[in-house]
Parts: sequence; C-alpha cells; structure tokens
Amino acid sequence: MVKKYYIMIVDDDPLIGGMICRYLDEKSGFKTRYFESSTKALKQAIKNKPDMIILDWAMPELSGLQFLLRLRKNRKIKDVPVFMLTSKRTGGDFETACSAGVDGYLTKPINFNNLNNRIVGYFADE
Repeated sequence: MVKKYYIMIVDDDPLIGGMICRYLDEKSGFKTRYFESSTKALKQAIKNKPDMIILDWAMPELSGLQFLLRLRKNRKIKDVPVFMLTSKRTGGDFETACSAGVDGYLTKPINFNNLNNRIVGYFADE
C-alpha cells in the first residue's frame, strides 16, 4: 500500500491555497489541508504533524520565515520538510530561507506541474 502524504498549504490568499490543494489532490492524490492563518497552521502542525508544509513567505500574522524559524525550534515538528512558495526572487531571499532551514524554494507565479514534481521527487528520495 502506498502512503498518502499529508501536505499542509499555508498561504494568506485563499484562491492560491485552494488551487494548490486541488491540483495536488487530483494530480498525485496527496491529502492536503489549506490554512489562511499562519498562526493557526503552526498550532495545527504541532497538534497533527504533516508530512510536508508548502509555505508562503509574505503572510500577515507570522511571516513564512517566522513560521519556519518557530517550526525548526519545536522538537516535535522540527524535521517536517518545508517548501517556501514566494514572490521573493532575489538571491538574498533564497539564502535567508536556506539559512532558516527551508527544504525547497519555489517562486510565484506558480508552475503547478513543477510544484507537484518537486514534491513527488522529494518523497521518492526518502
């Protein structure tokens, strides 16, 4: 039996979050859950550890970077892989995300096929 991975999508834009969830559900059969609130998402991640988190950087409560730093400090969820999905494109942003412990970095606008392939590839390498 193939494991059905649980992926948490955290983005303050419900249109983007919903599109990512639908695409990943339909394309690869991932179990996804969308969160518009980064604060609620972090609490839920601690409560019900996901297999991966797709995280927007620019968020109104906790930024994606703040979320990632808090996640990496929590021993229960510090090893959850995180892919940052952002419109931040400079090398300095990428380096900052890498220093904080991001596992993947993808820029907007979203190439859904590329996003799916990166996620599938990540789990295939486990």
